[in-house]
Amino acid sequence: MILRTNIEIVTGFLGCGKTTFINALLENTLVEDELVIIVQCEKGQNVIDKRFQIKKEVLIKKLDVTNLITSGFIEEIIKSNKPHRIIIEHNGSKKLQELINIINERKLRHLCKVTDVFNIIDSVTFKVYIKNMGNLLMDGIYNSNLIVLTNVHKLLSSRISEIVNALRRYNPEAYILKANNIKDISSVLIKENILFNGYVKKFNVLVRNFLRE
Repeated sequence: MILRTNIEIVTGFLGCGKTTFINALLENTLVEDELVIIVQCEKGQNVIDKRFQIKKEVLIKKLDVTNLITSGFIEEIIKSNKPHRIIIEHNGSKKLQELINIINERKLRHLCKVTDVFNIIDSVTFKVYIKNMGNLLMDGIYNSNLIVLTNVHKLLSSRISEIVNALRRYNPEAYILKANNIKDISSVLIKENILFNGYVKKFNVLVRNFLRE
């Protein structure tokens, strides 16, 4: 029985807090015996937390900004490592749809699937980015399951409402999460309780490990 690897994509412009979000994602969803590969496509200010780096179940693969993710790259890391999950820290200066198209190529369909797209957006810079880099920003918004709107405490509530309404016009299905600071995202995720974790996830990992043997 072939079990497909789940792929989660974390997108957003450089400096928005993607790595910080990945740390929070791992903190809230990583379960025992789950093998996770993190693919980082750009170099930001933050790094994956050391407590995850020392875990043998968490592997980190860094790509130079000039190197693009290919179907061959994804196929190789899946066949070589057989991970339960891959988290891709997407380069926000590249179109997200191009990455999704690669993952959906026929040669990969039996190996993996995109389960979640997390989009990190700084509310303070949203207006500037939507005006000057609208195509890239919109591409990420359209494809997102969860949009994390950060630095909401820096703007008036009326301005935040305008941004939320704009996001809902672009993607009415996405869950919009508001956070005062990206560093607080772990506690916000716990409070909202929207991530797939706990006993159900542990059971799924046990089943997948049994079937892989």
